[in-house]
Amino acid sequence: MTAEDHPLLRLAAPGVRETVAERLGITPHAAPEPPPEPVDPDDVIARLRSGRGKDPRYVLDGVVVVDWDLIVREHRAAPLPDLIAAALVAREDCPPRAALALVVARSYGRRALATKTLANALRRGVVTPHQVLHEAAPGWAAMRVLEKYATTYSDDWLHPVRRVLDAAAELLPGNDLDAWLWLLKHGPRFPGTFPELCAAARTVPRPPIASRDGNGAPALFWGLSNPVGLLSRAEPAAAAKVIATLRTSVLSAFTETRRLPASVVVPALRTAPALIAALVRCADPAPDNLAKLVALRSTQVNSALLHEGPHRFTVAAAIHRATRRDNERTVPLTPHTRKALVLREDIARAHGGSAVYGHYPQLILSTFEFFGEQLGTARALRGLLSLWECRGRDAVRDAAARDRLGDEALGIAREVLDHHDGLELLREQVSRHEHPDALLAAIRRSPHLADQAFRPDFWPAAAAAHARDPLPDDALRRLGTQPDCPDTLSLQACRRFPELVPALGGRSRAHALTAVRHPVDMPAPGWDSTPRNSWYLTALTEKSLSAREFVELAYPLGAMLAVLDDVRPVLPGVPAEAVAHMRGLAARTLGDDTEMWTVAAHMFPDFVGTFPELLATVGAVTS
Repeated sequence: MTAEDHPLLRLAAPGVRETVAERLGITPHAAPEPPPEPVDPDDVIARLRSGRGKDPRYVLDGVVVVDWDLIVREHRAAPLPDLIAAALVAREDCPPRAALALVVARSYGRRALATKTLANALRRGVVTPHQVLHEAAPGWAAMRVLEKYATTYSDDWLHPVRRVLDAAAELLPGNDLDAWLWLLKHGPRFPGTFPELCAAARTVPRPPIASRDGNGAPALFWGLSNPVGLLSRAEPAAAAKVIATLRTSVLSAFTETRRLPASVVVPALRTAPALIAALVRCADPAPDNLAKLVALRSTQVNSALLHEGPHRFTVAAAIHRATRRDNERTVPLTPHTRKALVLREDIARAHGGSAVYGHYPQLILSTFEFFGEQLGTARALRGLLSLWECRGRDAVRDAAARDRLGDEALGIAREVLDHHDGLELLREQVSRHEHPDALLAAIRRSPHLADQAFRPDFWPAAAAAHARDPLPDDALRRLGTQPDCPDTLSLQACRRFPELVPALGGRSRAHALTAVRHPVDMPAPGWDSTPRNSWYLTALTEKSLSAREFVELAYPLGAMLAVLDDVRPVLPGVPAEAVAHMRGLAARTLGDDTEMWTVAAHMFPDFVGTFPELLATVGAVTS
């Protein structure tokens, strides 16, 4: 480490930095590189070309690049292997212009979707996502590699990259079908940047729609450079209009992309029913997307969601919610799908409790078997009521005979079975036990019941009850992480339980200001050196927490500075603003006093407070 990249000394003026570095025994700056030895450019290119499938450290060992323009020209003529290009952009001597060219590959195959080079360039900070989309050429390839990266790795960390792609939607042709079809046909071969491509689609002369082939679709050659990323960010009506003109063979290219939104999947399913399984497998499992897919009321889509789709727990919950008896319309499930919901223990244990509200006796009975008395009285009675409405009194008698439910639920079951108007009595009991006050009383006795979904009228009652008499810690922890939990409860959970900060810190400004009062815990990187999800990234992306506030409130100091380095690739403006603010604070407190800077550098490694607290401590120590 040199003084120039020291986390604290890099904030000082150059003269002060060098003096303090000398006192601390830190190298003031990196030693100059020896002048490169003359090399044969053809030999360098030959070694780079031979690197496919080899360790890039072996390929690049001893390679001195003196002409980056030559590397760029060779890469544009025929893309270098992704690992080799990634190793090149990771080199300190790789200039930003070369890195910007190397992250984009002119290819119709999988090489165009390789993201290691882009990841290294972003991590090193030589390019930004905005530069890649707006300045790299060809624009189609730049858009595709950025989209591939944004939909493949860690969700929250890449949310800023997706925001760059979303912001570029204003460049797209809108509802002009002719412009869209020109864009889809000529985009993969267009040599300019992405903004230039979109501008050309709006303005160049185009043949009328009648000149397309017999099926109304233009002749397309995409390979793996499909346009689903563009269509997913278009207006849903425009996307549906374009997709309706495409053939099944063309739509099959969509399945090379993950996290497809419902605005693309739904019209594609209608246009190409043969691709149901493949398209559903690539669907974004976000709740709003799943709701739109389930709302199609298609048994084939439901089955594909359960058997082919990602995140089966989430899918099963969506299907259970859509099959509630109190919904106006129900979603048909094939016998095969119902059997899977009954037999797949992992799905039943995750979300099968909501099956008690449904139309399907098999799911209700399997829920009784898996959960038993853990369902609680309210859900057990709801399941018995659903059974009675589906199959009559005898179905309830059979379920009660299995003796799997709790004593209270079984006692009520026997009472209603002996009553001449048992169904009406059971409805009254269900209404009484599903009242918010009864549910809260049950949760106080058994906090695990707080994991279930609740009606909207439950939450105000829960907040009021907690204000009068605090709920048990376990119940508050479970309620606080539910999506519908009001801020009055979730903020208390965030404040009380540090382990909930990653889940709650990014919800709102109030949550972010609460979360930052806990020590910053930066998750370890994933397998691809991509940081895992973190609340602070969401808060900084959504601007619910400013860079200045993060500098002043986040602690310990070392973790705060590590976070700024962590977010630099995707939020380059945040570290820049934070460093400028820290320099201002340091200038007011430490100035050019080398003694104070030396004390600050000594204290820095073990300091557990915030940056302003470090400055105040140094001032007190040296006064």
